[in-house]
Amino acid sequence: MKTSLKNLITATAALTTLSAVPSYSTPIYSQDFSTAPNTVSVGSNATVGNGNTIPYEDVAFASFLSFDVSGGKMEFGQPGISADTQYAAAIFLDTSGVTAGDYTWSFDILDYVAGGANTVSSYSLYEGNNDGTLSVRLGAANNPTATYPIDEPAGASSFNLIGSTTTFSGNGSVSVDFALTEAGSAGDYLALTWLSGETADQSGVANATFSIDNIQVVPEPSTLALVGAGFGLLLAARRRPPTLG
Repeated sequence: MKTSLKNLITATAALTTLSAVPSYSTPIYSQDFSTAPNTVSVGSNATVGNGNTIPYEDVAFASFLSFDVSGGKMEFGQPGISADTQYAAAIFLDTSGVTAGDYTWSFDILDYVAGGANTVSSYSLYEGNNDGTLSVRLGAANNPTATYPIDEPAGASSFNLIGSTTTFSGNGSVSVDFALTEAGSAGDYLALTWLSGETADQSGVANATFSIDNIQVVPEPSTLALVGAGFGLLLAARRRPPTLG
């Protein structure tokens, strides 16, 4: 009787743990700007990570960008300079505590106003492992050929584009399915980025302006199944009766 009771208690504890696995609708990150998040103005190269210039989950943006998160959305205004300009915003997420697998990144594009000739708006996902030296720059003037939204100095931590950069030219809801590989280890991170820029060396041309809202990163069912399977194996191991010797 004591052995049966012990097994029952163990199984109940394992089931309780299994029930704590998030459902498909539970995001690993969500931001609807109903409360303004912390922001970081980046004027030059800045290091990423808690305790550094750009903490995880803060909204970082190019310093010369007219940028606002107080109105219930993330607003990209005109840059405060007239030269050809690349400017971006980025949100870095710590993925050391999540499972590698398939995820969906979604957000809404609002208030879109097209820019002049040779302008572009885009979004990109990046991942990597930050050993404490990850340093990025989110914009520049007079350098339309630079690699943005993220410009990583040589010798910094790894920074890898997931898939490809996608351009947009109007309002709408965006949903991006992607495979996250940098997850589960110390230093792993994911970066969500948006850019308004120019593709030619020119001055006095207005960049596109737009707003971003309802950002989420959600695990797909296949990823949750992996997590659930791990708990299932744990449950089976705990319920297995002891071997009599």
